Amino acid sequence: MKDKNKTKDQLINELVKLRQRIAELEASETEHKQAEEELRKSEEKYRFLYEKSPDINLIVGIDGAIKNVSKSVTEKLGYLKNESLGKQVLEFVVPEQKEKVAEQLEKSFKGEDTSIMDVDVYAKDGSIHTILFSSGQVVLYEENQPTSILITGIDITERKQAEEELRETREKYKTLTENVNVGVYRNSVGPKGKFIEANPAIVKMFGYKSKEEFL
Repeated sequence: MKDKNKTKDQLINELVKLRQRIAELEASETEHKQAEEELRKSEEKYRFLYEKSPDINLIVGIDGAIKNVSKSVTEKLGYLKNESLGKQVLEFVVPEQKEKVAEQLEKSFKGEDTSIMDVDVYAKDGSIHTILFSSGQVVLYEENQPTSILITGIDITERKQAEEELRETREKYKTLTENVNVGVYRNSVGPKGKFIEANPAIVKMFGYKSKEEFL
């Protein structure tokens, strides 16, 4: 037997090395299990955030096809998951914005900085929703090349409608005050309040030639 020819010290040294190797392998296995557990938790957290988030989440392939969508797509736009998977994301974008969205996707896949942008998309019922989309973040690679990106957006349709309504109301108010024969003005509060806005009628009443002179 070879071991009989080894000295006691040699056998002890080999035993120590074997124990060290066993300890290294056990530590490596523990680290591997910990890494798997951390990955599992991360995937669960990502899946929860992706599915439960009120935001509209899309995973889009480099070919422009939709790979996955969150439940919010159904809730906000009415499309069932199987009605959007595999379709080109540009199919849902209004014609006049397709070009800019395509450019934005290309920049995202290249890893270039891109800005947040409003995109008008078609809902299932034919209505148009305005979605505020953030830049796409690469989530999948193959051979060090990006293959899919995550795009996140929020539906700001109601906010845009409110802004448009406010703009139209202001225009109507301005048109009315500019043409009415009754003096209309706005002034700052307090005993020493000053005129901050006035229509032509009140300017004329006070004998001024222009609103600039009156204010």
